[in-house]
Amino acid sequence: MVNHINNKKVKFVLTRVESIKLLEQKTGVKIKEHNNIFIDRENYFELSNNNSIYPLIIELKEKKMSKYEFQSPANGMAFERLSDRLAMN
Repeated sequence: MVNHINNKKVKFVLTRVESIKLLEQKTGVKIKEHNNIFIDRENYFELSNNNSIYPLIIELKEKKMSKYEFQSPANGMAFERLSDRLAMN
């Protein structure tokens, strides 16, 4: 999140946030200062599976989810692929 926080093409949806203050301390990002960060308190974006504890990268096309992948130990290159896609646009 920290590497792409100022990229307005990227939206961050944070689920299961127990403490915004703690998240801000850990990341150094002031959540309320960025209009591309959304706190999903109703869990609209939560996917129930074994990877749900890992960050989820969602690609939208025409306002619908076209693909997604988790950044996890089994998929350690997900954020690098995201960075590559963002660099191309």
